[in-house]
Amino acid sequence: MLKKNMLMALAIALFITGCKKDGNSPGDAIVAGTQLVSISLSPQNQFVAKSSQFRITATGTYSNATLAAVTSGITWAVDDASIATINSSGLLVNTWAGGVNNATRVLNVTATHSSGLTATTKITVVSASISSILINPGSLTVAPNQNVSFSVIANMSDGSTLDVTSSATMSVNNANATVSVSSLSGVTVGTGTLSANYSGFNSSTGFTVANGASSGGTTAGTGLRGDYYDGTNFETFFGTRTDAAIDFTWNADVNNLGQDENYSIRWTGYIKAQKSETYTFYTQADDGTRLSIAGGSFASCIDDFTLHGVTERTCATTFALTAGQKVLVTLEYFEGPGVSSIKLLWSSATTPKAVIPQAYLYPPN
Repeated sequence: MLKKNMLMALAIALFITGCKKDGNSPGDAIVAGTQLVSISLSPQNQFVAKSSQFRITATGTYSNATLAAVTSGITWAVDDASIATINSSGLLVNTWAGGVNNATRVLNVTATHSSGLTATTKITVVSASISSILINPGSLTVAPNQNVSFSVIANMSDGSTLDVTSSATMSVNNANATVSVSSLSGVTVGTGTLSANYSGFNSSTGFTVANGASSGGTTAGTGLRGDYYDGTNFETFFGTRTDAAIDFTWNADVNNLGQDENYSIRWTGYIKAQKSETYTFYTQADDGTRLSIAGGSFASCIDDFTLHGVTERTCATTFALTAGQKVLVTLEYFEGPGVSSIKLLWSSATTPKAVIPQAYLYPPN
């Protein structure tokens, strides 16, 4: 018996030593014997609304090429605690009340693992505030023992949208389904309500659990992805956000990310046809624009990357679209000195010329 106990103690000691050697902290979801090689943070270069919160997550890369969330052994820090704090689970709470002329504040967030590994990400707090949130898609359907994914989208006062799924609190009102961070799981046949809360804002949508149901729902448009650059020809990447509609005239020439003159933006995604009609597309801008629809060249639509005052350009091609059909869109814009303005519009036989609404704009898949 003594020999057996000694062998067991030796095995335990070797296991503990192996864990220390590998630099892994208790609670990390890893395969025994692997070594934590690096950690990374997501999202990277995120923009968040003033007086709101946002969750940062840490992912570990291990010596067997496994990727797994790192939920223990992490110490979080921000470089300016007067703007925001971050707790032990990576939830950043900013208290900055905002500024004038689209002022921004930049925070560097650092995660340090007990093994000594570190990772950083930049958070830019913008002057915009949250106006509302929505669950996307809505009116969810799912079969028992199946899952359907969703996201929580915040609409912001500066015309952008923000995916806040990882930071929202989710709940269901009965036992017909259960909910995790971004997934609704069917349990028993019936109906119920899925609810989201984020920074004091609430949204809800109905769900149906039915035998043989195809998982899904009604997806609303959330806008086009905007990649922002310093320089008038996309020289230095600055950041990304989703813009609900392309309808901007920026005060004091400073855009919503705090860039002041001599910048460029590339919007990409899809336009969904509102009706089965022939559509014409337009830009109104100071300064240059290039527009591609349905994968065509700029030259076949709008190609005017020059300095000028507010000018309307019409796409050289019209498009016969089917209601609900999505077509690719790429819009490029640059701002030099002076006034800063950009709008993307459409018209059809029964649609007066107008800025394309958020409901018909979708970011890339």
